[in-house]
Amino acid sequence: MVHLMFLMKRKPGLSRQECQRHWRGIHAPLAQRIPGIRRYVQSHVFSAQEEEPPYDGVAEIWVDDEPAAAAIFQTKEYREGAYVDEPNFVDVKQVVRLRTEDHVMLAGAPIGKDERLIKRLSFLKRKSGMSKEEFFRYWREAHGPIALKLPGLRR
Repeated sequence: MVHLMFLMKRKPGLSRQECQRHWRGIHAPLAQRIPGIRRYVQSHVFSAQEEEPPYDGVAEIWVDDEPAAAAIFQTKEYREGAYVDEPNFVDVKQVVRLRTEDHVMLAGAPIGKDERLIKRLSFLKRKSGMSKEEFFRYWREAHGPIALKLPGLRR
């Protein structure tokens, strides 16, 4: 399974509320029509934060494999739907795209569509001089078990 993440900043001149309303109400139905997508999740930042976050949200898409990841962006549903709509609410020049592979550290029941939970996403850059292999091994084998001790963790 390939997990695609898109860190998004709203279009200049658009309020966070207007952006989120468009993203949920107009863009989500367009994205849901794209064949090959197994799961689509929008994570919106909280409206009330002490400081302006660097991004307004994260779109997450799961597909079967790398060929499926490439294929979704070639579909008519993407090219004529979601892609055309993106500039209406997103600053497309500031989108950060990540292709990831999930490593589940704490399995849990699937989160329902209408459940309201707090989700934390942290984006890390490996320490200078550390190889990718060393970074991922440390993250999964040393850091992961420490993080699992956090109170209230559901997944």
